[in-house]
Amino acid sequence: MVKLFAWFGFILVFLLMVTFALANTQTVTIYYYVGQTELRLTILLFFVLSFGVLLGLMANFLWLWKLRRENQRLKKSHQHALHEINTLRTQDISPQ
Repeated sequence: MVKLFAWFGFILVFLLMVTFALANTQTVTIYYYVGQTELRLTILLFFVLSFGVLLGLMANFLWLWKLRRENQRLKKSHQHALHEINTLRTQDISPQ
């Protein structure tokens, strides 16, 4: 059911983007240090949005990579602690 709503939302956003692109066919002049260029407004918005999504994904992957490293470190520490506990359980601690 959740996947159905997700697909419905995706299709709705896609249709809104297409109608927005069809309604904005003006050209925009972009000035940069060594020259200028003209692009359609929708193409410019697409590039800017794509760049933002890529930056967000890179930041998310960096965060995820750090979490995985920490998770591996904690698993190793946990295994070491379990091994130490099992070793202590098998030792004879009776007074002699």
